[in-house]
Amino acid sequence: MEYFLLTFIANLGILQLAAAYAGIKGLTFFDRPLFCYLLGVALIVGGYAQFFLVWGNSPRTIIEGSPQFGCLVGGCAAAIAVTILISSLVRLRMAHSEDQGIGLEALKGTTYLRLIFKRMDKR
Repeated sequence: MEYFLLTFIANLGILQLAAAYAGIKGLTFFDRPLFCYLLGVALIVGGYAQFFLVWGNSPRTIIEGSPQFGCLVGGCAAAIAVTILISSLVRLRMAHSEDQGIGLEALKGTTYLRLIFKRMDKR
């Protein structure tokens, strides 16, 4: 469980850093990139500090092989899902861009959930 939380928290931070750097406002939690950078660094440093300073001496943190890989994949997937959910809820009032790109470019002007609902309405 500790390794899952490490990967989850660190990946939340990495996603905020990457989204702010790339200008993908539909995945960021804040309007200003500086706040996303600060949050991202705080999550990464805090996640690792929690893991190594608090849980580091616990025998429960030692996992090997497929359970470790499962925690990594689960933490990454959970971080992506939580990022999509939080950014979509925080940015409910985000101005919707009619000029949407393809793939991640579409998230520069709107949120993920808004794109999903818009594409569902077209069907």
